Amino acid sequence: MKYIILFLFLCGAQPLIAQDDAAYEKVLSSFFEQFNNENVTAIHELYSAEMKEYMPVENATQFIKGMHGQFGNIKSHKFASEEEGVRTYHVTFDKGMLSLEFQIDTDSKITGLVFQEL
Repeated sequence: MKYIILFLFLCGAQPLIAQDDAAYEKVLSSFFEQFNNENVTAIHELYSAEMKEYMPVENATQFIKGMHGQFGNIKSHKFASEEEGVRTYHVTFDKGMLSLEFQIDTDSKITGLVFQEL
């Protein structure tokens, strides 16, 4: 009986995982598009309320414009790992490659966004 319950739990979790993947890809796609267009206002709207407090529009503008100026447009991304709800992607730009630690909440709002050198 334990195995059936475990099996049913695992089968039931699959749509949640797929839905989570779809939510991440949708938000990432939107972020990347707005990043390439340097549309800071649209990016800021993707942030959670806490993230907006942490990074007001003025700071987000400096961050996005600085990143875009230094690295150019985002060309592609590849999922690398996930740990404690934070997903890591390898992101290829016109002028280099960085690691992106990315997290969204249950409302598909960005709660974590960190670019680092690989």
